[in-house]
Amino acid sequence: MRTPAPTRQKNTGGFSVIEVLVAITIFSIVVLGVAATGAVSARNLNSGQESTSAATAVQSKVDSLTSLGWAALTSQSGTDSVQGHAVNWTVTGTNPRHVVVVVQRQVMSQTFADTIVTYVSK
Repeated sequence: MRTPAPTRQKNTGGFSVIEVLVAITIFSIVVLGVAATGAVSARNLNSGQESTSAATAVQSKVDSLTSLGWAALTSQSGTDSVQGHAVNWTVTGTNPRHVVVVVQRQVMSQTFADTIVTYVSK
């Protein structure tokens, strides 16, 4: 009588090649998503810093103009560079004085102009 040939047992303790490829694909998609989010966050951070710097420059110019007082703040205009931003300002009117301050800011090779209008009266 013949003895049956020993049967091989399947190795069930590991992962198949397909499972490993699927896991690598999912991991790659997640890593690319996180990297893209980081790039967008860096761009938004830069834009926010430029906006804050421009707002500070405008406020500085408005403060310096209004500190002159109503009598000294006659119809005039000028251009300054405040904190690296080009700031143009114009004063018109008699009472109240109409003060317009325009600041130029650069974000990602685009130029934006922000305008602030304030009034000074007796």
